[in-house]
Amino acid sequence: MNALNLQVRIDPRSGFCPGVRKAVEKAGAALEGGEELYCLGDIVHNDEEVKRLEGKGLVFIDYDRFRELKNKTVLFRAHGEPPSSYALAAANNNRVLDASCPVVLNLQQKIGRAREAGEHILIYGKKGHPEVIGLLGHAGEGAQVANDPAEIDPASLPQAVTMFCQTTQTVEGLSRMTTFLEEAGLQIRLHDTICQCVSGRYPGLKAFAAGHEVLVFVGGQTSSNARALFDACKAANPNSYFVSRPGEVQSDWFVAGHSVGVTGSASTPLWQLKAVAEVLGEL
Repeated sequence: MNALNLQVRIDPRSGFCPGVRKAVEKAGAALEGGEELYCLGDIVHNDEEVKRLEGKGLVFIDYDRFRELKNKTVLFRAHGEPPSSYALAAANNNRVLDASCPVVLNLQQKIGRAREAGEHILIYGKKGHPEVIGLLGHAGEGAQVANDPAEIDPASLPQAVTMFCQTTQTVEGLSRMTTFLEEAGLQIRLHDTICQCVSGRYPGLKAFAAGHEVLVFVGGQTSSNARALFDACKAANPNSYFVSRPGEVQSDWFVAGHSVGVTGSASTPLWQLKAVAEVLGEL
């Protein structure tokens, strides 16, 4: 096969967000120190990074196993945990290595204050998402979650609602939800708690995608943030493709001499972007 001689460039703004980087670095330092370390849930929504850390000795556990675990060290990932997780760790004499993202911790505190003030809390986020589970632990009974206007009945809400956002949601989605509730006649006290690392990423990402003939987006299949960012790339450049590992790259996506941009989500490590870029360079 003739060489394609692709002009490959990695997005300089890509790689882990600060919160995920902190969690991965904490895990790495503990493992290098010889510590037996358990992680509650996937440390990041990226199968390849999870496998890499498993190879270094990190043990991933679910909540059922966490309830039985005793006298161990448990990493709480960047998504944050509800108060019940800290209480259970203490009851089982487990040491917590807390890698909760500071942005998420700040959001949890804001939600806790709103609950104490007796406000009705609505979280714009995805039901069952790890971060949202942690947020609900601070919101108390009566709090509601919706990811789309179709998921919420305005009649089920009081006249005045305090709304917070899962940190990885989109600005456009938040605008749709807010408009829907206001048009239903509700008074919305909005806390725009979308992480600036996420919201600020979109303009540059769209420009990067549009500036190349082909865009290859690298992300985890289970990452909602990755899918949202990829959709933005696809809108800016129809010749955008989503891969989770280098082996998924297909040569028929390209024409000889094409300029190809490689980028990823906040949960995509730089080593994975470089691996994909290397495969592209070898085509």
